[in-house]
Amino acid sequence: MGKAHVAMPRVKSNDLRNRKPVPCPKCGHRFIDRALSTVIKIIALLEYSQAEPDLYAKCYNCGTELGIRKLG
Repeated sequence: MGKAHVAMPRVKSNDLRNRKPVPCPKCGHRFIDRALSTVIKIIALLEYSQAEPDLYAKCYNCGTELGIRKLG
């Protein structure tokens, strides 16, 4: 038999005031949020990039692979 679909209730977060959107450096579309106290650097990863990011992400608007480095 197939698996039954379970509807999960949507949770509304009240702490949106404590977040700041981070735009893609290529297209400007928001792809993640960060805490106000967190300092990060976003790098568009290219074939010749020597960057060593802490996290990797992909912009779902333009498809650019991005490296995220936490600075503080």
